[in-house]
Amino acid sequence: MTQSARELASLARIPPLIHTAFVREHAQPVQFDEFDGKIIQSLLEDGRMVGKDLSTAVGLSEATISRRCGVFAETHSFDVCGFVDPWQCGCGAVELVSFAVHGDPQRSAERIAAMESVHRLSWMASGNRLCALLTGVDAAATLATRDEIAAACSDLEHVGTDSLVGITQGHDSGVKAAVKVHPLKLRESARQRHTDLRLIRLLQQDLRMTYTGIAAALGTSITLSGEHTKRIMTSGAIRPIGVFDRGLLGLPLTATVHLSYSKGAANHARTLAQKLPANLIYLAAGPEQVIAEISVADENGVFEWIEKARHLGEPRSIRWDPMHAIYKQTYDWSIPGATPGAPD
Repeated sequence: MTQSARELASLARIPPLIHTAFVREHAQPVQFDEFDGKIIQSLLEDGRMVGKDLSTAVGLSEATISRRCGVFAETHSFDVCGFVDPWQCGCGAVELVSFAVHGDPQRSAERIAAMESVHRLSWMASGNRLCALLTGVDAAATLATRDEIAAACSDLEHVGTDSLVGITQGHDSGVKAAVKVHPLKLRESARQRHTDLRLIRLLQQDLRMTYTGIAAALGTSITLSGEHTKRIMTSGAIRPIGVFDRGLLGLPLTATVHLSYSKGAANHARTLAQKLPANLIYLAAGPEQVIAEISVADENGVFEWIEKARHLGEPRSIRWDPMHAIYKQTYDWSIPGATPGAPD
């Protein structure tokens, strides 16, 4: 892997935005240069930066910036989306649920990926399992989703659930906590709160959406849509997250690493996020457990990551599991009340 690819990989904070993509079967790695790295770094700092500001930050013409961003889109190698703490969007329950597959994993995965409350779906190598990240307003809602999955896929067997209390990204010096990101500041009246929630949902789907597009979606003026967007963005409630196809960066092996600690799992999660590269780091509600998803070049990369994690916190136990495929990844959490119609 080239040095520029390694530098870009260190910026990648979450897994690739891919559907039914086998992580071990990628095309040749994309060759990025230092200007691509500057573009990506600028967008990670301000996901809505466009035109003249982006040109000034990178030192290239607007036409060249547009062409390079077009290559990102064509190769699906990089994109930017909005990330919000799901608990602050009304998700009272966030769970990682595992199912043993007794039939065709791909057929079951495609059915599950179509469900709105499933945000992350991967096919794990160990035991032929599917692992789904579910959200709901409460535990009853996620249980209903599990029942829906069972009804749609009769060849699945529920084998475990990890209730989560925190999600963060790795190798980010700006990470302050594994549980909370920023307070979600919404306005007080029901109609204003409804508008804010709808805007946040739009930005989760497309952080670079224009003010004109936002105005059309919200039914407001362009001026008001700009004011609302700036207020939400400056509050820190939603932030830009780089979405990389890590296979195209020369990191074809994605795996989950489960770390159990005697105490202080939240502190260990923060330390891992600040010190080590990881796609996502989950803090489980159970007995002092942290689950990290990492992407590396090969199995030696996994062993090196685990060894570094041992030095940082001395976990009681560590186990890891490679992925065969990632079927779905979204950051558009279910937001109560964020529907196209007016609030009740």
